[in-house]
Amino acid sequence: MSRFIFLGMSLLLLAACAARVHGLPAEQWHAMSPQEQQLHVAHRQQLAQAREERRKAEQRAAAERQRQQQAQQQEQQALALAAQIQALEPGTHYLILSFLSGRYHTVMAHDMNAVQFLLVKDQWQQTRFSAKSSNIFDVEVGFYFDGQRLWLDADNPDNPSEGAEPLFVSPDWYQGALLQVDTETKHRFTDLKLQVIYDVRD
Repeated sequence: MSRFIFLGMSLLLLAACAARVHGLPAEQWHAMSPQEQQLHVAHRQQLAQAREERRKAEQRAAAERQRQQQAQQQEQQALALAAQIQALEPGTHYLILSFLSGRYHTVMAHDMNAVQFLLVKDQWQQTRFSAKSSNIFDVEVGFYFDGQRLWLDADNPDNPSEGAEPLFVSPDWYQGALLQVDTETKHRFTDLKLQVIYDVRD
């Protein structure tokens, strides 16, 4: 019975759609002169074009708002980073780590938001990585710089263990080059792209 009801409703819907021409009832459309029909079609096209232009303008405005917001955030981060460096004791060795992109894998893979932070030599530090798709999925990662190697521990970020993993061991990895990393930790990172700058507080 329900199948017949569904079929009947579908036929009514098709009939309703078929009974309209360019948005008008078929009877009204056929009663119009060819010139009136052309004017009506042209008017509908103008309306559709205006809607499309509004949609594109809204997209451009949203993209510009996002660009301005990102620029403001970057400026705030740069000011905060400069203040952190100024607060260091003279002679302190530190890294500026800029994670530009990458993915981390828990139950599923997540594209990461970019993050930049200061890491002082011989001090273990936690940093939160968040997913672009949702604020729900994020992970705390511990970092440590011993003067030669950069260590990462995503398994126990607040209690570094023997499972901490050195990302680089070569002596020239922190000279500002663009680096790419894959890790072997439980929260597996892939395609990490980062820049590292090493400096000493004057």
